[in-house]
Amino acid sequence: MSFYNKSTNFAVKDSLTTGDPNKIVSGVEIDTEFTNISSAFSSVDSEFTNLNPQFDELKTVPGNTKSSAYTLQASDTGEHISISTGDVTVPSGIFSTGDIVVIYNNSSDTRDVIPSSGVTMHWVDGVTGPRTLLQRALVSVLCVGSNTFVITGQGVT
Repeated sequence: MSFYNKSTNFAVKDSLTTGDPNKIVSGVEIDTEFTNISSAFSSVDSEFTNLNPQFDELKTVPGNTKSSAYTLQASDTGEHISISTGDVTVPSGIFSTGDIVVIYNNSSDTRDVIPSSGVTMHWVDGVTGPRTLLQRALVSVLCVGSNTFVITGQGVT
């Protein structure tokens, strides 16, 4: 993406000998360059403030509130689950590589994220298995392969 077109090649002027009238930089040349630069910044700003509306979904993470134990579903991909009671189970055979679900423990008690049979859920240092979310913890569960997940976030033990 190129929004700036240089009007004057000032480097060429540097190679001219002292006293050459073409070595002098005129106010018009500088003014033209500043105008071009200003226009380029306006174009870039316009490119980023007028993004395609299809990208609006990247600004929010839709949520689902759960008040009892819950098993994740494919429809939870790209969303966050706010759970206040019970644990969350990561099922087998539902998610594809790249699918991600955010889980928020919306309580003052701990909640567990439990991989179902056939699911491997990695944490730090190669540790696998269920994870406990401390109160108000926020974690992401990312599918990295067939029935293989990584759980990461704040307040995970």
